Amino acid sequence: MTLDNFLKNFEIIQTFKETGQKRVYLAEHGRYGEVIVKIGRSPSKQGLKRAKREVETQKSIDSPYYPKNLDFIIFDDLHFAIVEEYIISKPLSECYARFSDPLSILKLLQDLVSGLDLLWRVRITHRDLKPDNILIRDDGSPVIIDLGIILAIEQTDLTYSFAPFSPCTPRYAAPEQLKNRRAEIDHRTDQFILGIDVMELIGGGVHPFDPLVLGCGNSIPENIINGKWTKEKLDCADFLSIKDFLCRLLAPEPYLRFRNTDILQKEINRCCEAYK
Repeated sequence: MTLDNFLKNFEIIQTFKETGQKRVYLAEHGRYGEVIVKIGRSPSKQGLKRAKREVETQKSIDSPYYPKNLDFIIFDDLHFAIVEEYIISKPLSECYARFSDPLSILKLLQDLVSGLDLLWRVRITHRDLKPDNILIRDDGSPVIIDLGIILAIEQTDLTYSFAPFSPCTPRYAAPEQLKNRRAEIDHRTDQFILGIDVMELIGGGVHPFDPLVLGCGNSIPENIINGKWTKEKLDCADFLSIKDFLCRLLAPEPYLRFRNTDILQKEINRCCEAYK
């Protein structure tokens, strides 16, 4: 089957912005109904291997925290298609006002950690938990998407060791990703990125490492590497009880963050109790 023939099975409803090397559509399919269709173009074998790994991981997870994979087709040495369950939702980047108080933020974080633990327990790191990759359903529950650059510790590394940084979105990356310290990238890397997301919720969309907020000339990735971020909002009475917790999430070294999910969830629960 060619890509053109494959697309004839779908009625395109909406075109989303490209993500990486993928074109993304909302489409109608005769058997599946409304679905998300991702058309990928990979100029290298590494990219195709990443797509296969994304689909295999998604198929291994049966959880409301992740969309279901419905189909995966490789057309030639360059193109492939991924068909996923469509979930009525909005990206977290459009829901900052919905999560503005401490308890709503902590509840969201509890759900995200529960969902991510399905990856972490099999030694998989998401690595790209930016707000656009977290969808919020109408009931407020999150869905984690885009497993395209996951790191599976038990599998062959698909990143060249001489690359300047590990696969990531530089604005939403941990220091070990930006320094390509592959041996240090694990579930604690995802914790750091969640810390950035939480601080953006607290700041109403303001990135905590933004040089415009800090008043210095470095870029966001440089500030992440140097551990420079704004804590001003955390000194307000509303958020003072979670300041130490967030400082630990955003610790510059992985060993300073939370060792496992149980410890992390206990700390989140402790923070919740402080507000109750």
